[in-house]
Amino acid sequence: MSINAGVLPSRYENENCETLFNNEDMGMAADIHLPDDLVNGLTSRVFAHPEDLLSDVGRKLMKSDVYQKNVVACVIDEGYCVEMWGNDFRKDFKGLSCLKAIFPSVPTLVLTATAPPQLILDLKKSLCLSDNCKVIKKNPNRSNIFLDREKRLSNNHAYDSYSAILKPIAEDLLNQGTNYPITIIYMKLKYCGFAYSLFNKTLQEKQYDGSEKTPSSRLFAQFHSPQTRKMKQEIITELKKEHSRIRVIFATTALGMGVDAPYVSNVIHIGPSSNLECYFQEIGRAGRSGHPAKAAIYFNNSDIAANKCTINDAMKWYCHSDGVCLRKILLEYFGFHNVVQKNCCRVCNGFDYNASQTVAVKIPVNQTK
Repeated sequence: MSINAGVLPSRYENENCETLFNNEDMGMAADIHLPDDLVNGLTSRVFAHPEDLLSDVGRKLMKSDVYQKNVVACVIDEGYCVEMWGNDFRKDFKGLSCLKAIFPSVPTLVLTATAPPQLILDLKKSLCLSDNCKVIKKNPNRSNIFLDREKRLSNNHAYDSYSAILKPIAEDLLNQGTNYPITIIYMKLKYCGFAYSLFNKTLQEKQYDGSEKTPSSRLFAQFHSPQTRKMKQEIITELKKEHSRIRVIFATTALGMGVDAPYVSNVIHIGPSSNLECYFQEIGRAGRSGHPAKAAIYFNNSDIAANKCTINDAMKWYCHSDGVCLRKILLEYFGFHNVVQKNCCRVCNGFDYNASQTVAVKIPVNQTK
């Protein structure tokens, strides 16, 4: 059975993500051309970004007779973005509440893999859903992912803190080539170029797979918002292959939701995510084919300092907790019971440090790096 689907076109398709979603003028151009199939309701599914759906053109389309008579459901994917992004970064996520006004008798389905109990309550309120609406939950435990964490050098060491982590990976990639397990390394944008340069210097002529010395044959790559849409798509396409040439990728949070690369074995964070919702999404890139995988986070005292307001308390606790199973912290945060299993995490395997002795230090504001 074939599915006839349409996509609401966007005038912002080729714009930089960070520029796009900080733009005050988000209204879709009034003269934008909509495909006839979309206007006449000849598609069984319509996909759209919130910004396009809530534009003047999008609202007019939804209020048309064809849509009022034929829409049978409204589905919001990655629903946690309504709360995570809807207040500032992408405000139109919160505006999706208008769907209940435009289609008052049509059921709404919200999907997300990362929704702690409080977020579920907030979603009901933000999207004007009934308090007693049906909630279907499944334990999100990924039993094939080993959870690891390690302390890294302080920010006083600047780039040396990154080199200490990246250099051994670069040397292993040099020795193993395309046999090296596919690894995503999340880091701040300003360090992606440094990591790329370090790998370039370490691998030199051996940074390519085969004799062809082109970007597409290089064993490592970067993925972040300043790149063009075409560059990102080429990287994702290659990353999805079982025998991908790309074995290590330096990424920002731009490589997150909706990326299904089943053969990724390792996800490394140099520095914590802003919250456990984002962290869980990002480590979920690993082991999607069911094979054993590993998620490691490297942090220092400055990363989780009390005055680090960009990192929430739950994420800080995941880093500095002492003797508590990392899987237990994750699952209980999302409202589920812990799952006892073999090869669980660094703490359960008995290799963890005494975090309370190394992290519980008051750091003056003017000395935090």
